[in-house]
Amino acid sequence: MQTPTGELTLRTLAMPADANAAGDIFGGWVMAQMDLACGIRAAER
Repeated sequence: MQTPTGELTLRTLAMPADANAAGDIFGGWVMAQMDLACGIRAAER
């Protein structure tokens, strides 16, 4: 397995409120985190 390259933009921890009763994280929450990370990167440019 290769070591990832690049630099970390956002690190966040999913809380129980971000999951359904089965413990699965909502896809919309994941997309929102990706959107935040993209916004951070765009602001740095």
